[in-house]
Amino acid sequence: MKNKKLKILTRILLILLICFTFNITSVNASPWSDIGGEETVTFLQKYQDYLSFGSLIPVVGHWFGWFIIKGFFAISCFFEGLIPESLSLLSFLDDAGMQGILKAVINDLVVVLMILVLVYL
Repeated sequence: MKNKKLKILTRILLILLICFTFNITSVNASPWSDIGGEETVTFLQKYQDYLSFGSLIPVVGHWFGWFIIKGFFAISCFFEGLIPESLSLLSFLDDAGMQGILKAVINDLVVVLMILVLVYL
């Protein structure tokens, strides 16, 4: 078990080292037709405010963020499915015996609330 954890930790550290070491520092706008031509240079200069150097870390971070959002969405859908089931659990109150108990509890609760209001006044 300890050896397995060490292997996983070593792999994670190696991946992080590679991510920080090798950054993409060049952009190939169209590698098949116009390699470094005037059209490519003007396009890159026109949109240079919107372009940035790429790296693997923001891509992984973006992927991880969407993974979290999709996870929360799945949890939300699961809880939405529980709402009708939880409301169907209240059908046991329709039983005749439960109706008597419910009326007795509500009557006692109303009496207690009236007494509290009179004491407060």
